Amino acid sequence: MKINRVILLITSIALLCLVSSHAMVLPSQTPHSYICENCEYLSHDTLSTHWPIAPNQLDQKTLHQQISKKYSATTTFKELKKGFALYTQAPGAVIRISTLPPKGSVKSVSQFKPDFYIKTPNSGLLPLQEAAHLIATDEALSESFFSQNTQKIFQLKSELGSGKIILLAKPISGHENERFNIYIFDKFAPTDLVIKTNKANYLYEDELITTITLSDNTSQYPLDTIEAALVSPNGEKTPLVLEKHEDNSYTAKTILLSETNHVGGNWYVETDVAATVNGYVIKRQANTAFSFALPSAVIKEIKSSASSPLTFIATVNVATASRYALQGVLFTDNLETKKIPLEIIQTSSWLTPGNHEILFSLASKNPNTTSGKFYLGALELIDYGQLKPVFTYNRFIPIDMHSQQNAN
Repeated sequence: MKINRVILLITSIALLCLVSSHAMVLPSQTPHSYICENCEYLSHDTLSTHWPIAPNQLDQKTLHQQISKKYSATTTFKELKKGFALYTQAPGAVIRISTLPPKGSVKSVSQFKPDFYIKTPNSGLLPLQEAAHLIATDEALSESFFSQNTQKIFQLKSELGSGKIILLAKPISGHENERFNIYIFDKFAPTDLVIKTNKANYLYEDELITTITLSDNTSQYPLDTIEAALVSPNGEKTPLVLEKHEDNSYTAKTILLSETNHVGGNWYVETDVAATVNGYVIKRQANTAFSFALPSAVIKEIKSSASSPLTFIATVNVATASRYALQGVLFTDNLETKKIPLEIIQTSSWLTPGNHEILFSLASKNPNTTSGKFYLGALELIDYGQLKPVFTYNRFIPIDMHSQQNAN
């Protein structure tokens, strides 16, 4: 019995190796269809290309967090005449004052430009030109990106200190409803708001985990108030329910179930917080972007061709008719057994719902493929109807460069 079990085990392993040398079955996934109004107009031509790649070109990690020392607030000229409170944690904050259009209007903003003043416990009331260094003159602003709505960009003088700072405007009748946005960048503050998601790219039914912290180099701090929302590419906001943890971090978990194709648009998580740290009122805002796509097609299997070790056939299951690009990378080992990318291959074609076989070949004449161990990796399927990856497989698939030669 023991001998039979050993023979059966050896036979099973041999069969597994034989199958894996010819085909790699990828983790089972079900494609999800969506309505695509423009897919039919995408190119139906099949195109293939490949190009060499430098090792450091795959070392870039996609950022899925943002660090912020800034916040903004909306006010009116009526409130500015009374005094509008700004909160900084360190001297030298940078402030931008922008004019907003009237509520409910998308018309251009008013050209009304009042005189501004700064008041602190240390300085008393000072004209803006005495309390701050202008970062840009009015003439320079008129020729910049901010020309449409920016009133002033300035940095508070360090001798004014920090804490609660009052921004005022000289009273002028008839402009009480003029609206302004005040941006505060607490440039030298030790405390940062950090917002991050657990990934940079998501698919339908994935769980989005957002983590929010207010911290400096030594501690994370509890928040007096916190608001967070999931923001779609068209601006729809969904509030997130946050849970506080013992380390003063806050997390929100949500399942992504949108079935709308936003054609390349990013989603966001945005947050607005306030806290009191060592007697300072700290306000911060931040947002972080991520990609969300519907998995309109999946790669079921990769198998090598009998004609060449660098030619492969991918079986793709498609749910939505569109143009798809299959992309992979040829890797080799270096002396430290690290995987080094050599070449990228991409083939694009129009695919209808159902199963399809896509043939793609790496450059068999590449001089780097004459010896060593080689792998196919970084597989990605891109849907041009969404302008996003809809399937990825990041494990390395070994390539037997000599199997066909030995067979001959």
